[in-house]
Amino acid sequence: MHYFSDYSFIEQDKNARSLSFYSKKEITVIDSGILSELKRVGLEKGENVRISLHNSVDDDLHNMMIFQHNGTYTRPHKHTLKSETYHIIEGNAVLVVFNEDGTVRERIDMAIGKTLLCRVGKNCYHTIVPTTEYVIFHESRPGPFLRESDSIFAPWSVESSEKEMAMGFINALLQGRH
Repeated sequence: MHYFSDYSFIEQDKNARSLSFYSKKEITVIDSGILSELKRVGLEKGENVRISLHNSVDDDLHNMMIFQHNGTYTRPHKHTLKSETYHIIEGNAVLVVFNEDGTVRERIDMAIGKTLLCRVGKNCYHTIVPTTEYVIFHESRPGPFLRESDSIFAPWSVESSEKEMAMGFINALLQGRH
């Protein structure tokens, strides 16, 4: 099925590891219709979905609108050369920043009417955890995307493939037991 059919400038990125789309335009405007379609795709497919506003991995600034389901595990990671910004659009999430040893440095509850925007500096391990059925957020960071070396996973973190352990890790974080 073709998604974003009312938006001919948005195409699916067939090379992405997850369900992803990108804008073919140099100037991209995200309106409520695009957000509604992003949400529809995520709910219908039961997957996390992203739209990249940049159209090349080589672009100097990467902006993504991301739909994530509750229960999503984003393995704690850092970027040695890049800072990153998260901006909540819909739903709630917890952004957790860790010390090098894996202890929680800061927990930021993000929601409309609360904390909307947070910038995480380079070399800070972090993760984002949806706390409502789903969350939509805008993520921004410098490019280019360096694939394997772009993110360094925390050595103390649970592997993404270890689903049960990852859910235990998330639950412990949300309950303040990590």
